[in-house]
Amino acid sequence: MFVKFLAVVSPRAGVGLAELAPLRRAEADYVWSHYVTGVVREFYHRTDKLGAVLILEIDDAQTGHRVLDGLPMLQAGLLTYELLSLAPFTLIADLFGDDAEAEA
Repeated sequence: MFVKFLAVVSPRAGVGLAELAPLRRAEADYVWSHYVTGVVREFYHRTDKLGAVLILEIDDAQTGHRVLDGLPMLQAGLLTYELLSLAPFTLIADLFGDDAEAEA
């Protein structure tokens, strides 16, 4: 069973567009190669600061770290990331109490 993971990727302190630019194509190719295989399900650039967010559908966190560690910009020491496991927010049912069960 696949699990969703959220990866928040950011440049290391002091790294800007000028340092990232030479690896943009390699980075895009790498992400795309994992998109077409279904590992990277979604990817976005951040609007609040330089960085990206990826949604991965994978077996486990180890796989996520392996995929992210292969990013060319990360291998060049330009990026950091945080990998977060996601699950459905089932506690929302508590907001409906017994009414949710009665309507089902």
